[in-house]
Amino acid sequence: MVVEKTTIFVSGLVIALSIGIGGSTSEAESPPKTCASEYPRHLTSVPSGYSYDSEDEAFRVLVNESKNFSLRKEANRATATSGPCEGIGWHTKVKASYKKNGRDAGYPGSLVGCPICKDTSSGPELYEKWAIK
Repeated sequence: MVVEKTTIFVSGLVIALSIGIGGSTSEAESPPKTCASEYPRHLTSVPSGYSYDSEDEAFRVLVNESKNFSLRKEANRATATSGPCEGIGWHTKVKASYKKNGRDAGYPGSLVGCPICKDTSSGPELYEKWAIK
């Protein structure tokens, strides 16, 4: 930091002021933000099998694999109650019906997601990863 000194004469007294130019005015700078400090519950690595970037991407893959069924996501996304993201991730049930007759075919799978945090030079970066279970 560059410091400029200025001397001021006031009624026979000399007052010296130091003015910081181009630097921080506080001596103690705050620590950098990290995943641990800002998002301590988020995972910092992607769990095995969580290869989709969104719930919709995982759902499209499941639909493409289900030739004999019509699929729909249930409206309520729930908090994950098991797995690597228990209590912090998401779970969406997928309901199926037979294409031939429209009858109920049960639940062929679920979409599960995790919140992930990655430390970067500009601070924490948040994203999601999803899987079909």
